[in-house]
Parts: sequence; C-alpha cells; structure tokens
Amino acid sequence: MKILLRLTIILALGILLKFTPNPYRVSQNFRDTQTALAEEDFQTAAERMVDIAQHLPWRVELWESAGDFSLRAGDYTLARFAYERADEAEALTQAGRLSLGDVYRALGEDALAGEAWEGVGDSPQALRRLATLHGEGGDIPVTITDLQRLLALASRTHGEPLPDEAEIHYQLGLLLAAHDPAEALPHLEAAGNLYPPAGVLEQALRDVPAGAEAAYLHIVAGQALASLDEWSLAQHAFQQSVTAREDYAEAWAYLGEALQHGEENDQAALEALQKALTLDPDSFSANMFTALYWRRQGELMDALGYFEAAAELRPDLPEVYVELGQTLAALGELSDAEAEYRAAIAHAPQKAEYYHLLAQFCVQYHHKVRELGLPAARQGMWLAEDDPASWDAMGLVMLELEDEFNAERLFLRALELDPLYAMAHLHLGMVYLYQEENTRAHYHLNQAISFATNPAVVEHAQYLLGYFEE
Repeated sequence: MKILLRLTIILALGILLKFTPNPYRVSQNFRDTQTALAEEDFQTAAERMVDIAQHLPWRVELWESAGDFSLRAGDYTLARFAYERADEAEALTQAGRLSLGDVYRALGEDALAGEAWEGVGDSPQALRRLATLHGEGGDIPVTITDLQRLLALASRTHGEPLPDEAEIHYQLGLLLAAHDPAEALPHLEAAGNLYPPAGVLEQALRDVPAGAEAAYLHIVAGQALASLDEWSLAQHAFQQSVTAREDYAEAWAYLGEALQHGEENDQAALEALQKALTLDPDSFSANMFTALYWRRQGELMDALGYFEAAAELRPDLPEVYVELGQTLAALGELSDAEAEYRAAIAHAPQKAEYYHLLAQFCVQYHHKVRELGLPAARQGMWLAEDDPASWDAMGLVMLELEDEFNAERLFLRALELDPLYAMAHLHLGMVYLYQEENTRAHYHLNQAISFATNPAVVEHAQYLLGYFEE
C-alpha cells in the first residue's frame, strides 16, 4: 500500500499545481487503479497506470509500477513496453530489471533476458535465473560459473548458508562431474545426505586411481551420470573424454549410447559407434552398444550378431545372455531365447533379478508359464523376499494364470515394500481393469506414470488409460 500512498500524494500535488493538462482524467485513472488493485484486476490496473504515466511524463518511476501490474496480469507485451520505458528513462530499479528479464524469458527472448539479469549485478535471484537459463540452453561451463558466483556471493555478503545451498552444491557437483570431474568432489560431499545420488557419483569418482588420465576420469563420471539417468550430462562427459583422447574406443562407444538418449539424430550415434568399432573391433562396449542401437532401430538380425560378438568377448556376464534372449524372443525364436535366459541364471544363480527376467519372458510370450515361469518366480522370491520385484514377478505369473485374487495380493505386497514401485502400480492397474474396478485402475495407472523411470512403463500405462476415453 506504500506505493499507492506515494502515488496519491504525487497526483494530488500535480493536480493542485496544474502540472497536467487533464487533471480529471489522471485523478479518475488513479481511482480506477485503486479499485482494480483492490479487486485484484491487475490488467485494468496496468492499463490505467500506463495512461497515468503517459500524462505525467516527469514521473518516470510510474512506468515500473505499470510493468509490475502488467506482469502480474500476465500481459507480457504491455509489461515489456512499460519496463523498457522505465529503462529508457533510467528509472528502472534492480527489482524492475529482474522482472524485465522475466518478461523477456516469457516472450522467448532468452538473450535479452540474460542481458537484463546480468545487469542486475550481484543478486541471488538474478544468478539463479541465469543458471536456469544457461542450464536449459545446454551451456554447461557458463552454468557452472553462475552457480559458483551464487555460492561466492552468499559467502561474501553474510557468511550464512543459503536456504537451498545443498541443492546448489548438488547441481554444481553434477555439472562439474560432466565437465571437470576433479573439481566435483567438494560439492558432491557438501550436498550431503539430502541428495543420495550425489553419494553414488562421489563414490564413483573416489574409486578412480590417483593419476588416472582425464579421458578415463570422464568415462567414469559419464557412466555414473548415466546410471542416475542424467543422460545429457553423461553425453557431455563422454564428449569431453573423446576430446581429451580421440583414439579412445570406449569413450566413442559410450558417446554413441548417450546420443541415443538425447535429442541428437540417430546418424550421430551410429557414427560414434562405428568410430569405436574402427578403433577397436574387440571392444565389448562398442559391440554391446551397437547391438542395442540396431535393436532400437528394429534391425534385430544385425543386433543379434553384435550381441553374439559381445558374448564371445565377455562370456562371464549374465547381462549379455539376457540381451540375447530378448532379441531372440523378438525374432520368435522362443526355445533359443529360453536357453539364453537359463544361461544368464547359470552365470549368476544367486541373483534374483535373472529369475524375475525369465518369469517375465514366459509371461510376455506365453511360453511355459506354469512349468517354467512359475518356478522361476518362486526361486526369485526365495532369494529376495524383501525385493518388490520378486512379488511383482510372481504376481505377473499369477495374473497370466488367471488367478486375479492372488495377483492382486502379490502386487499390493510389492507396494507395501515400495510405494513408488511403478511396475507394481502398472500391473495392479491391469488387475483392476480386468475386474472393471475403473476408479482403482485409473489411480494405479496414473501412479505408474508418476513414478516410472522407464519410458516403456509410461507408454503402457498411457495406453491402458486410453480405455477410459472410449
């Protein structure tokens, strides 16, 4: 209300001294502005304030008020006009410049937004906005500088931690891991227990032997970032690795995989993978990632050849046999696929996840569900009774065997162990669809979408939700 009181005094003086050619219009606009603000009609308040400012040209500070009201009304075009008039008159405050940047951002004028926020000077609000702007633009080095400036400003001005300082350290740690891993550790450590992923990345970097070359350090950082689903940062890390050492086949292989998780075209990914294979035809990573590339392209026979080459290079890894099994199953070779899943179990007989995968394969392809899938699911539960995936796999088998009662019970148990387990939500939604419990089905399918990290789960849940629109 202070601004209204100030405006009242200013306008009263102006009218009394006849500084304006139309005192009645100014007075009426001011009353309209007060009424509009009381009713939270910011659009009308903005338009009236613009008119007042035009009739009182010596009161240049009124343009910023007009801009503020326009911004609150969501009229970014009018807000831009008002703030720019204040700026031209050298009457725009730092708060107004910050808002002008917000207006430019809303209008898609990112370069102008950046200039406006830079003009604010040492301001936590401006630096946060700049970090977001540069981060969304993919400019990792500049974003790092923004966050470093923000932390330095907080330390220099009052010495007390910012309310979101742990988050700033976490974001800075992620960015530095991708760009300059040697500098990331202090920030990852400062993120503390509030951000568990920081611990994953910190441990990966600490495990790197002292004196390791930069290209290898970037590979390790990129792998850890990929495991956290930070694929754009992982891509940057792998790009840094190939820049540091262009003949590093592993780096090119990982770059080819990361490119497939971003907005890059498939040709760029394929070129990186081909570069890796040219440098080292016996690279396990290059063969695996090339196989995955061709399978995503639907070229299953090409994928199969690279998976077989990977299996020859690393016959001890059960994951390779799972990939072979998935590819053979997609080709309709179910008996051969079964053999690959059994080979995965043979190489890791104490790991429940491979029994889960065998059970899921049986259900997906309606292949020996009772005689093979059911015992596999039971073994998985015996090995990992506290793992929600065990209960989910058994529930899926029960659902395939048309035992909806026990399937529901098993999926609910999985959610007791982990309420955020998207797969159990998806499968429970399927049970309730079968039972025509539409409200429950709708709830769990939406929960699956909310908690899923796998795009296939999201796609399946959205497909099933389509039944409610028919």
